[in-house]
Amino acid sequence: WMNKPDKWKQKGDDIKVTVPEETDFWRGTLHGFTKDDAPFYWMFADNDFETRLTIKGKFKYLYDQAGLMLRIDAENWVKLGICHYRDQLYVSCCFTRGKSDWSTHRLPITKIDKFHVWAKRKGEVIDCYYSLDNENWIHIRQGYFSDKPRIRVGMMCAAPESAGFKVTFSDFMIKN
Repeated sequence: WMNKPDKWKQKGDDIKVTVPEETDFWRGTLHGFTKDDAPFYWMFADNDFETRLTIKGKFKYLYDQAGLMLRIDAENWVKLGICHYRDQLYVSCCFTRGKSDWSTHRLPITKIDKFHVWAKRKGEVIDCYYSLDNENWIHIRQGYFSDKPRIRVGMMCAAPESAGFKVTFSDFMIKN
């Protein structure tokens, strides 16, 4: 763990987390603040790989979020997942290379049971996908990341504007 939460448990392939309040991963853009204090459960991945994750949560307040994170250090990371924004659910993708950027796409539904994300790394490029049914994948972003051969990959969750929420991660995999 990086920023291990006080409340979490693992049962089989499921990891359940109570997301700590006012936590986030963000660097500088627009609002000028930097946060690097949200939970991140990770393992190493080398060279080219793909990673998938299923997310189930009670996303209720502004910026409640959970998803995949690919990370080198505090200034170089990618997060891909689901985010509650403007009373809607959005696919959210953020590439940080010194400063954070943010891409969103509003989902066509207001409630969701499970949300699936998939990231593929080839060289220094990351391709990002999401699915509502774990079968039909929608490509939402491609971006430059890094050619560093070994990075940390795993599950992240944050509650920047709320008192926290509960999320369950399942079906996490990394494949070279």
